Amino acid sequence: MRETILPRFRPLNGLIPTRAVQPHGSVKISPRYCGLNSKLTKALERDWMTCIQKLSITPRNSILYWMDSKEIPDSYSTGLAGTGKTMMAIESARRSAAMGRQVLFLCFNNKLSEWLNHEMEPLKKHVRTSTIHRYMLDLAHGITIPKDPPREFWDVELPEAAMTTLLENPHTFDELIVDEAQDLLATRYWDLMDLSLQGGLTKGRCRFFGDFANQEIYETSQMTNLKIINQLYDLETSFTLTNNCRNTPEITSLLNGLSIIKEKYRKTLRPTNGIVPQFVEYGQNTAEGALTEVLDNLTAQGYPPETIMVLSPHNTRSTAAAMSQEPWKSHLKSFKINQKGYVQYSSIYAFKGLESPVVIVTDIPTIKPDPNGKSNKHHALFYTAVTRAIERVIIIVPSYKGFM
Repeated sequence: MRETILPRFRPLNGLIPTRAVQPHGSVKISPRYCGLNSKLTKALERDWMTCIQKLSITPRNSILYWMDSKEIPDSYSTGLAGTGKTMMAIESARRSAAMGRQVLFLCFNNKLSEWLNHEMEPLKKHVRTSTIHRYMLDLAHGITIPKDPPREFWDVELPEAAMTTLLENPHTFDELIVDEAQDLLATRYWDLMDLSLQGGLTKGRCRFFGDFANQEIYETSQMTNLKIINQLYDLETSFTLTNNCRNTPEITSLLNGLSIIKEKYRKTLRPTNGIVPQFVEYGQNTAEGALTEVLDNLTAQGYPPETIMVLSPHNTRSTAAAMSQEPWKSHLKSFKINQKGYVQYSSIYAFKGLESPVVIVTDIPTIKPDPNGKSNKHHALFYTAVTRAIERVIIIVPSYKGFM
């Protein structure tokens, strides 16, 4: 295994490489749509493009150059949240499509898959984007999801039915790309991906992107097989991403200052905006009252409702979902891709891999270290939630002292 930690990048005349200088006629990366007012959107796009320039400049210094290389059929890229893993996965898929390859692009999260499907729509002839469960359901012809399906259905019955289909009627892809790969390392998924790739995972062309140290928040991650981790590390080449290109320096400073992440960001590529992460204590009052006050203040400051996301470990039992006070009872909606005109709320699990200009974190009681040295499940949830914020993060807590 070769580990490649990328050197500093030098701008190419201050511009994104054109089609003429990008290897294999790759497509220029486009900034994500943030749904903001035009002035803020332009500012964010400018910052975002600056980050891209530093991630994929001179072809031989670029991760994407090495991904195009026929000399490296497989690789995994690891990095903290906001370091560009999903962006790299998308661009890798675009480049492979430009080469005429048939690509299977998998993730775990439904909402992330919806967004990726939207991004990959122009390339659907070459790129199939799906959650692992949707892919298995499509393979397992005729199988029906039981009402209130037991865990055994998802963990045993469905994977076995999908693999039976592939064994009886083999259909393989030229390349496999997996985003948020730390959530797809259970044996049942690994075996399915092996059957889906021409040459299998040992000889086929595959790309894995994940945060294997800090974002294991799904139960499936706890079932990760050590043998699979070793197989992943046996891939030809690894890339380590250490520069944050999503969050502001104020947000990355908060995370770097805490002991809840196992690594630190080396650099933040976006400029400062002067807005430090805000902790709102509600003490003897209620979390609902605190959330109402925060939303009132953000609205008064001119933030469009669709730029605000309220995240919680819960969904239907969250503070936002239980809102009883107007006008927010009517103006808070469960998260949907491209939903306009409302402040939205979501579980942290469902919003994993996505981002929002403003994030409000609720219902995490504490991130204090466990006195017995045990892992605190709230660490990964807090880290995942905070790193969804592009511009501003507000954390609602019962007590700052009790929380930190």
